[in-house]
Amino acid sequence: MGGNRLPVFARKPAPIQVSYPGYPNTTGLKTIDYCLTDEARNPPGAEQFFTERLVRLAGTSQCYMPTDEDIGIGPVPCTKTWHVTFASLNTAPDIPRR
Repeated sequence: MGGNRLPVFARKPAPIQVSYPGYPNTTGLKTIDYCLTDEARNPPGAEQFFTERLVRLAGTSQCYMPTDEDIGIGPVPCTKTWHVTFASLNTAPDIPRR
């Protein structure tokens, strides 16, 4: 989560500050008042790990919608090389966004 603006929020530029599910943890800042979440992401009891007050939204906080396009998924590399493959889809600029 590099390049964040937490130092700005530490100065409390707004009377009420809210974080949202883009970051899967507490900010650790007592100046952030609330964190929007849901029960799947932060079940009851998770409050002890947050400096923010948790506000659980009905349903889910994040949804995955696969693309309708054929993106050319092939066999996994480990079937040939026996090496484990790791991937991150946090930023995929070449995939059209909806």
